[in-house]
Formats: sequence, structure tokens, C-alpha cells
Amino acid sequence: MSETIANGLYWVARQILRIIHILQRMFDLFAGGSEVTYNGKTGYLTDLFFSNDTVTIAYGIMALIGIALSVGFALAAVMRRIFDAGGRGQMTLGRILSSMVRSIALIFVTNTVVTMVFSSTNMLLSYIHYSTDISSGFDVEITYDDKMRAAMARALNTLGNYSVNDSYGANLNVNLCFNDMRADLLFLDASHVFDIDYEPEKNGNSWQSVLAQIANSADLSKELYPAADYPQVSAAVTDAMDIIRTNTKLQLLSERSAKAAASETAQSEGTLSFDAVIFLLNTMDAARSAKYNENPDIADSLRNYYYTGSKSIYDVDSVTTSFDITKINYIILFLSAAEVAFALVVMIFNCITRIFSMIFLYIISPGFFAMMPFDDGARTREWIKMFMVQALAVFATVIPMKLITFFVPIILDMGLLLFEDSFLNQMAKLLLILGAFETARRASTMLARLITESNPGSAIGSYEIKELSKSLGRSLGKQIKKSMKKVSL
Repeated sequence: MSETIANGLYWVARQILRIIHILQRMFDLFAGGSEVTYNGKTGYLTDLFFSNDTVTIAYGIMALIGIALSVGFALAAVMRRIFDAGGRGQMTLGRILSSMVRSIALIFVTNTVVTMVFSSTNMLLSYIHYSTDISSGFDVEITYDDKMRAAMARALNTLGNYSVNDSYGANLNVNLCFNDMRADLLFLDASHVFDIDYEPEKNGNSWQSVLAQIANSADLSKELYPAADYPQVSAAVTDAMDIIRTNTKLQLLSERSAKAAASETAQSEGTLSFDAVIFLLNTMDAARSAKYNENPDIADSLRNYYYTGSKSIYDVDSVTTSFDITKINYIILFLSAAEVAFALVVMIFNCITRIFSMIFLYIISPGFFAMMPFDDGARTREWIKMFMVQALAVFATVIPMKLITFFVPIILDMGLLLFEDSFLNQMAKLLLILGAFETARRASTMLARLITESNPGSAIGSYEIKELSKSLGRSLGKQIKKSMKKVSL
């Protein structure tokens, strides 16, 4: 694959992965994983919606209507009792009165109960999101002995000698310089000196950081052809020469400083980014340093920084220094990204629909409670079942998604060998990850079936709310007509 085509494909990949990153943040928001601000007040989206004046006023109006309906249904039940005394299943007058009192009491306490339910679910969701934070998979501590310091000194001396050449940036000069340094760089690499990200932007340039940028720009096991053009190597070596030419007193990090740098990186925490996982999944044989292609792992000292977010997969300079973008498997990347994006979109709309479904159920609840004197609480029990399905449905979406964050590193670990053929092995792991996302997408429907044994549409509330709303209307009309008919007789 040519460099130009690879650059174009990498640009497209970045845009697609950015969409996944945005969708993941949207999912965390609508699933209760992050807070929002409304007129200076901070809280979860569901809490802010339920405490909004519009919703409060709408419920107040429905509550007044519900109280009036409760009294009306109680009178209708009394009339039915009087004019159809021999009817089966009719409630006693005392039970009718107590049902009316309970329905009115429910109307008054529903706001408190719903608030408690949301506070509980939001608290549990925050714990779930917190429990799946990730941290670096390695902790590197290096003691710089005399052999390491001597190798670094020789490599820097070689670099300095080649930097005095007027045409120090020419391919021939750069490649010969790299070849002369390669033995010392190989020794330092085998000693794990370059396993640490020295972060020169934070800690300043040092012996270690200057040599690390050269070591990570190429495969140290191979010499460079003197007249060939190696853009990444040229950029790294030329930059290192510029540093030496302008800074004659580079610091040599002590053992203590190196440990601090490693610890700072290793302890970085955050949420697993699906865009980074998809990208890293397709770089398992694209590292510029050959040692990261032999037994590639998402937690190795090259990919771990992208995995934990210490480095960005959208930083072109960083990525092209770490990976050969011509070797990235773009076909698998695009296909897997499309599946993950589709799953996230479906789950986002499930979460959004859940929020509005619960608001709708909350506002119309007085109509369900008002029928207690007439149906002995049958409709109230249906409302409670629907509301609990909506309250629990978010867990059926969030928990599988968070479980994915536990299983993805296991799947990507090269210690898991599914096929001897590397391509089949990678494809099988891709299918495992996509299957996990498909399971997460369908989890809400499975939960609804488990609780309600109803139409799968109840997973997002549209089917049951529609049917029970119709049923409520039919019941209201039918019972009122029946009562009026008996009175007229």
C-alpha cells in the first residue's frame, strides 16, 4: 500500500473513530454515567427533567384530575355494588373506601417515590461506571547502571558527531547515523530503557527522551539502506540533532526521576475508549519496532499509552512514529467500527426513549391509581410493572456495555490463540467483540421479556405504554357507561 493511499485511509479512519468516541460519550450521558448543568444546577439528566417546573406542573394538573377520577370511580363502584348486589367479585363498601383513600395517597406520594427510584438508580449507575475505570497494565521501574549510561553516552556522541555535518538532514547522513547508533539502541531497548514514556513536553528533554524518539521510529533489528528515504526515522533523527545543537547540557534522568515518570503514566485512569480499542485491534502487526509485533498486546508498553488515553490515536505525529500506517488493517477497522457505531446508536435511543417513557408514565400515573376503587388495584399493578421495567432497563444496557470493557483486553491479548493462522485469529477475535456489542444491544429486550413476558417493544416502552393507555381509556369509558346504565334502571 502506498504512503499516499495509507494517509487517506488513516484520515477516513480518524473521522469514523471520532464518531464512535462521540457516540460513547453520548451513551455515558444518556445512560446516567455523567452529569449535566441546567441553569447553574448540576445533576443527572433524568433528575433535572423530573424536577423541571413543566413536568411538576403537568403532574400537578394530572394529580387533581386523578383525585377527581378516584372519587368518581369510588361512586361508580358503590353504585355497582348497590344495583348489582349479587355480582361476583365486587368489593365491599369498606374496601371501596379504603381503595379510594389509597389511590389518593399514592397520587400524593408518587413524586417522592419516583425521586427515590431515580436517586437509587443514578447512584448504582455511578458505581457501575466507576468500577469499570481502567488503569495501565504495566509498571516499569528501571535502574540505570554504568553499562546503560555508557551506551546512552556513546549513542549521543554518535548523534552529535553526525549533527555537525552541514547536510545533517540528508538521507545518507541520517541513515548512516542511525546504523552507527543501532547497536547501542538495541542494547538499551533490551534493557527496557525505552519502555518508559519520558514525556519531554512535561519533563523537558533528556538523554533518555532524545534516544527514545529515535528508537521508537524504526525497527532496530534492521539496518537502513544508506540512500533510501525513511520519513519517520529522518524526522526523529533530525529533531534529535536539532535538540543537541541547541541544548548542550541535556539532563541525564536519575533512577528516581525515571520511576516517577513511569509511575505517573502507569497510574493514569479513565474509561475504556472503544475507538482506541478498534484502532489498536488493527495495529497488532503495524508497530514500527519489531518487538511489538512479535507478541502484541493491548497492554504492552507501546499500545498501553493509547489504551489508557495518555496518548491520542488522533495525534498524527505520535501515531505515525509508533505505527506504520500502511500496515493497518483498514477493512477490518471500517467494518468493526460500523457495527460498534450501529450498536451504540441503538442503545443511545433506547436510553433516551426510557427517559421520556418514564416521564410519560409518571405524568399519567394518577389516571392508573384513580381506578383502584373500581378494579381493586389491577391497573396500578400494571403501572408499577411498566415503571420498574423502564427503571431497570438501563441496567440491562449499561451492565453489558461495561462488561465489554472487562472482556476486550482478554480477547485482544495475544496470549489468547484461537487459530494458528494470524488472519483467522484476528477475525475470530473481531467477531467476539462484535458479538459482545450485539448482545449489549439486545439486552434491554431480553430483560423486558424476562420481567413482563410481553412484546419485545416493551424494552423501550412504546408498545406497552400505547396498549395500556388504550386499555385505560377503554376501561374508563366502559365502566362509566355501565354504571350510568345501572343507575338509569
